Amino acid sequence: MQIIKLILTNKNINEVIQLIKQTFLEFVAPDYDEPGINNFFKFAEDEDLLKQLVFYAALHNNKIIGILAVDVKLNHICLFFVDKDLHNTGIGTALFKKFLNEFMPKAVTVNSSPFAVKVYEKLGFTATSGRQVSDGIVYIPMRYSSK
Repeated sequence: MQIIKLILTNKNINEVIQLIKQTFLEFVAPDYDEPGINNFFKFAEDEDLLKQLVFYAALHNNKIIGILAVDVKLNHICLFFVDKDLHNTGIGTALFKKFLNEFMPKAVTVNSSPFAVKVYEKLGFTATSGRQVSDGIVYIPMRYSSK
């Protein structure tokens, strides 16, 4: 497995969006209502918006198997998905560490889906408030502070 900083191009953006959509539908969407799912897809399929984020990708045999997308101005994780068959294999941790090592932020925030809270806790995040809903998107605000 190789972890790279991914420059989104017309060639790879569809692969990235496909990974996001497949993983989202199976693990995150069950906590959302239809407007929430539609709002998430509106965000996740907005190529202009996606190109403003810094992406890290885990590659295996030139196939994208995991992605982490960060708004580095805010140190906020916007998208974090790993192929469902590769959960709990260290891919997410490797992606997050690559970002931390490159940007060395004092703090990182995320609006975690209910499904991913335990994943973020393993990475050192703590909830900053309870469950929130905005435009049908269900999330728990979380924060990571470097030591």
